[in-house]
Amino acid sequence: MGLFDKFKNKENVKQIKTDEQRELENIVQQNHAIFDNAFLGKRATDKEIFQAEQQLGVKIPAPFVWFLKEFGSGGYWFDFIGYTKNGKAQFVEETLNQRENGLPENFLVIEDCDEFYHCLDTSNGKITSWSQYDNDGVIYRFDNFYDFFRDNLENAIENF
Repeated sequence: MGLFDKFKNKENVKQIKTDEQRELENIVQQNHAIFDNAFLGKRATDKEIFQAEQQLGVKIPAPFVWFLKEFGSGGYWFDFIGYTKNGKAQFVEETLNQRENGLPENFLVIEDCDEFYHCLDTSNGKITSWSQYDNDGVIYRFDNFYDFFRDNLENAIENF
């Protein structure tokens, strides 16, 4: 079974999401020279997702759950935080650490960009940038995780 084969029979997923997922899968598959070794984290299980949600006290939006189950973590020219090779939920740990620095409770840290973080707002599914060091507050960057992932894939292809 290939990386994306188990995706074909997903139930209880809106068609629009399935179309977006297929589009993103195709981008990765068509650019295997770039992405073959880009996503090296452990792919999450339903049980691990449930445990993460319990630890964080939020429901993880379906698009990011899909990423965690299909890719785990990683990227090329980007590095989404998810599950490490040994199964550690790095996004949970980083989110809890940043909550101590003022990260809103409904945010999940999904990428560490050094001076700021890209976060997933679990209340609306939007992607934000957040930093404890600036006074800009929350800046919404993308309407959803799929658009964010697509943008990062396209940037990686352009810069390969």
